[in-house]
Amino acid sequence: TGAAGMVVRWFLVVSGAGLCMGSAMAQVTNGLVLRWEFEGGLGTDGSGNGRSATVSGVDVVGGVRGSDGVYFDGSTSDYARYDFGDIPSGEFTIAFWMMGSSIADECMVSYFQGEDWLRVFFVPGLRLDIDNKPFVNSGAEFRDGEWHHGAVSWERVNGTMKVFKDGIWVGTNTCAIDQWIPDGGALVVGQEQDSFGSGFSAGYKGVLDDFVIYDRVLTDDEIGEVGFPDGSAISG
Repeated sequence: TGAAGMVVRWFLVVSGAGLCMGSAMAQVTNGLVLRWEFEGGLGTDGSGNGRSATVSGVDVVGGVRGSDGVYFDGSTSDYARYDFGDIPSGEFTIAFWMMGSSIADECMVSYFQGEDWLRVFFVPGLRLDIDNKPFVNSGAEFRDGEWHHGAVSWERVNGTMKVFKDGIWVGTNTCAIDQWIPDGGALVVGQEQDSFGSGFSAGYKGVLDDFVIYDRVLTDDEIGEVGFPDGSAISG
């Protein structure tokens, strides 16, 4: 156990451009809202919930899961979009595999419903904003040209926000206590939105694979299982 009650867990080294997990899938299904695996460059929802994305502009490249990931070139033409009628409004976990090397501020995820309600940014560390309230910026660098697993979570009751890198908890803050995220907004991956589903800026430049959303806060151990279902995460 580390500082502030943090549970320290040990992980095998899994970074590097040659990382491949074959067809292994995340084993955590409780609360799974959507999974975009990007096979063939498509935003097909692998959760079985029918929340497939419209994917535009991206290039198909080698991924971590299955065969394919998608490359976003940072331009406003590259994005994945889904219009949410029932977004997880009181708590969520978002996780993904990514590989990038840019040093610019970039938006990985945005959700717009009248305003920016949710944003996941690289500035340069991974940062989570809820309703433009005080945010958590992990300071942990993800964009070093190697594969990394990122995850962010938030819940409204206590306002607890967390950021994880490669299964390790690297940042926390308290924000947006008792706030609800409204339904009916546009979820866009790879761009910040200045209006509903448009007005794109701060585009992400890099590869993305296995993008998932849960309607609950996953435990630290579950974050490891989602990122490393083949057992490369070793609890200690």
